Amino acid sequence: MHSQITYMKNLFIAATKKTPEIDFNVNGQLKITGSSYPENTLEFYNAIIEWLEEFLFATTEKITINVDLKYINTSSTKAILEIITKVGALSKSNVNVAWIYEIEDTDMHETGEDLESITNLKFDFIEKAN
Repeated sequence: MHSQITYMKNLFIAATKKTPEIDFNVNGQLKITGSSYPENTLEFYNAIIEWLEEFLFATTEKITINVDLKYINTSSTKAILEIITKVGALSKSNVNVAWIYEIEDTDMHETGEDLESITNLKFDFIEKAN
């Protein structure tokens, strides 16, 4: 099964004003950084979720998800929830979720807490200076 991962490529999508940077590495490091309020959330996240399903099928790597968002809208929150839930359900190894937020951003901290309670995965909450 490990041989499948050799031809799989990392997934990188550069950030825009409305979409986050997606940096998913086949070594198990998955990063979502920036702001997320795309015009069409489903269209933006579908390709990411497809890559993730293929990756999770092929890998036994430990997975670390780093979510470092300045702003997220409701439909993006649902997409991030789907990503985290899928990783938790399909991973054949440990999953760590790092929820990174600016010190005074209580809304983003609460969003992370809400997702943690829904996913049943343990999140590490990491404060950063603005």
